[in-house]
Amino acid sequence: MSFFRVQSAGADPADPADPADPADPAALLSPDMQVSESYCSGTVRAGISVCDSLEELAAYLAGSGVPFDATSIVVELDGPDSDDTDETAISARA
Repeated sequence: MSFFRVQSAGADPADPADPADPADPAALLSPDMQVSESYCSGTVRAGISVCDSLEELAAYLAGSGVPFDATSIVVELDGPDSDDTDETAISARA
């Protein structure tokens, strides 16, 4: 299944909130990089944050406050879907 995310052009693989070198998007699927921090609650969760489509990513970025700029890149990657509940969807309904 394909997913999309915005990745900082200056990503730091040692920082769980900035998980991989964008020059190697496959590194995002590395088990060592399967950690992300929620912008909704600041909690650390297993896996990386992604959206199902470019349209969903654009809507998420417009409403979330996630920092991005002209140096950010959009990464498309394939990976398994998570059994976790979508935290952003819960926040939007609250």
